[in-house]
Amino acid sequence: MDDMFYEIEYDSRAKQEISPKDGLCSSEGRILPSGKAQSLKLYSADADETKERFYKMRELARSLKARRRLAYDFAGLYKITGRNYNNSDSLIFCKQGEFMSDFSDNYCDYKDFSEKYPSYQLMGYEQLRTYFTWRVKVRNGEICRTSLSYALVYAYELLNNIGVTDEARGINTLMSFWQNYRVRFPELDKYIPKWLKEYHDYYDLSDSFENFVSTNRLEAFYPESSLCNSDDLAAWNKVSSYDITKSRFWINECEKNELIKNCFEFVIRILKQRINFKELLFSPISFEREPFKDALFHNKLNKSITMKRLFITDSGKSLVGYILKKVEACIRAKVNYNYKLKTDLGEFDTDIEKAVDDYFIELNRVEVEVNLNNLERIREEATATQEKLIVEEEKPDASKPLIDTLKKEPILHNENPFNETEVKALSFLLSGEKSILQFANETGIMPEVLVGDINEKAYDMIGDNLLDDEFNIYEDYTEQIKGLLI
Repeated sequence: MDDMFYEIEYDSRAKQEISPKDGLCSSEGRILPSGKAQSLKLYSADADETKERFYKMRELARSLKARRRLAYDFAGLYKITGRNYNNSDSLIFCKQGEFMSDFSDNYCDYKDFSEKYPSYQLMGYEQLRTYFTWRVKVRNGEICRTSLSYALVYAYELLNNIGVTDEARGINTLMSFWQNYRVRFPELDKYIPKWLKEYHDYYDLSDSFENFVSTNRLEAFYPESSLCNSDDLAAWNKVSSYDITKSRFWINECEKNELIKNCFEFVIRILKQRINFKELLFSPISFEREPFKDALFHNKLNKSITMKRLFITDSGKSLVGYILKKVEACIRAKVNYNYKLKTDLGEFDTDIEKAVDDYFIELNRVEVEVNLNNLERIREEATATQEKLIVEEEKPDASKPLIDTLKKEPILHNENPFNETEVKALSFLLSGEKSILQFANETGIMPEVLVGDINEKAYDMIGDNLLDDEFNIYEDYTEQIKGLLI
C-alpha cells in the first residue's frame, strides 16, 4: 500500500472505550474505533496531479517519522498530551506548508473543517481541496466563506512566512487577513494581536511596533504600550476600572456617544500637559518566552523573544476610571441630563472641569465668515448707483472766493484720485456746510461705503485714513485736501 493515498472517515462522537488494537490507525496518527468507520476511500497516488501532490505532502510526515504521543481519554477518545502542539507537529506543518506554498486549486464544492488544533494532517482530501481553493482567493484579496479552523491554518502559514516574500509583507498580510475576517471570527482577536507583536520581535522588523500600531489604529489592542501616545476613548476605557460604555448615560443617550468621545479626547490632551501618565499608570516588566506557543510554528532561528511590557497597576486603572467618570459627570451636567453621576473628590477635579468647560465653549463657538468677493461686488454696485444719482452742477465762477467755490462747485485736480461724488463730500466737509451723513442722505449713498472709498484712496495716496470714526477730516490733512481740490 506504499503507493496508495487513503483517508478514513469516522464518527468522532464515539464514546466507547477503545485501544489501538480495537481500530484502525490513520496516517495522521489517529486511532479510529472499530465499527465506527463510515467509509474507506482509496485513491491511487497517480490518479491525478492534485492527489499526487497531497500524497507527497503526507509522505513528508512519514519520512520525518513524526507521530503524536497519544494518551487515553476517559470519554473514549484520544488526545494530544503535553502542549497543544509539540515540536514535531510544528516541523511537519512547516515542511508541508513550504512544499504546498505555491499550490493552487479550483475546487467547486465546500467541505467544512472544525478542529481545536487544526493542521494539514487533520484534513481529508475534500478539506484539503477546499482549503487550498479558499487560500487562492484570500491571497487575491477576496473575502469568502470559510471556517475558523481553515483561517487558523492560514494564519500559521503566515507566522512561518509561508507564501510571503519577506517579513514586512508577512506582518502586513497577517494584519489585512485579520481585519477582513475578525468580524466573522471574533475568536481571532484572542490570538492575532499577540502574534503580530511576537512576529515583529521575532523577525526584528526595522520599523518600531509603536508605529505599526499607530498606522493601523490598533491602540485599543495594545493599551499598555500605546496609551500614553493615544487620545482614543476606547483604548483608555479598556484599562479603566470604570467602564463608561456600560453607564446609563452611554446606553440610553447613544446619540451623545460621539460627544462623550470627543470631549474625553479633548480633556485627556489637556491633562497630558501636566500629568506624566506613564509614571502614574504603569510598571515595566520584562521576560523571555518561546515564540508563538499556541500556534504551529517551527522555530527555525532557534531563538526566544524578550517580551517588554508596561504593566498597568491597579492604582493606574483607578486613576483612569476616575478621569472617565468625572468627565461623564461634567458632560451630564452640561446637557442637563436627569440623573447626576456622583464622583469622589480627586486631585484633578478642577483641571477636568475647566477642560470640559473649554470644550463646550469651543463646541458652541459661532464663526462668521466674510466673503470678500461679495463685499467688493456690493461696493461696486453701490458706487455705480451713487454716480447715477448725482446731478451735475455748473462750473464755478473764477471771480468768486475760494470758500464759495468749494461750497458749490469743487474742481478736480489732475492728480486727484477722488471721483466727483467724493470731491463734493470733502468740499462740504471743508466748508462746514454739510456733514458726510447729510450729504449721503441727500444723494442716497450709504455713508459707510462713501467713507470707506475715500479712506481707501487716501491710504493709497498718503498711507493713512483721511476721515476719522466720526466722518470728519483729520486736522493734519486739512490743508493738503484744500490744495488737492483746487
